[in-house]
Amino acid sequence: MGYLDMYAKLDRHADRISRGDKDLKQDLLCLSYTTFTSAFSRRYELSLGELVNNMQLRAKEFRSEKRRHFGNRGYNGTKDVYSKVRYYNDDVKILHLNGSEAADDLLMGPYDKRRAPLADAIAFRIDLENFLINLTERDRSILLKRIEGYQVKELSSLFNSSSSTISKRLKRIGREITVSLDIPKDLAISFGIS
Repeated sequence: MGYLDMYAKLDRHADRISRGDKDLKQDLLCLSYTTFTSAFSRRYELSLGELVNNMQLRAKEFRSEKRRHFGNRGYNGTKDVYSKVRYYNDDVKILHLNGSEAADDLLMGPYDKRRAPLADAIAFRIDLENFLINLTERDRSILLKRIEGYQVKELSSLFNSSSSTISKRLKRIGREITVSLDIPKDLAISFGIS
């Protein structure tokens, strides 16, 4: 069953779970869509029951205000750019790149002022194809292998280089991504590409 076939049933469940709160209902549907597409990309079929269970869990977290935006607890929280408090203090911006002309579609703003649907807020996509064209053949190969999940030690043996050399190359590529897309420093740190 495709997501569109499930939508009417999910909408009914979201309405019931949200208890009339339209904003919460919208967030739950966005979360369900994100969960579904994420699972689908991994070739895993989600049932309606699993999606509804996910909606109930998220609704509980929203109501208790324990949910941290994006769920990142790195750096022991000291540099957590996904922290709700840092969004509300206007320290951190949301970055959303979309479409083939990614740089032209950059939308940035404080989380509490943008009121963007959650599915948009967590989307972080770059026009990787155009970026890769400008890399050297070796850097392109290293980056693609890293994206596939290869660890630095594996890359060092694969490309006959030291771990230090591979790390430096990856950091340099990360800086190029940061500069070319004008990514805020805090956000770049969180992605480990600064």
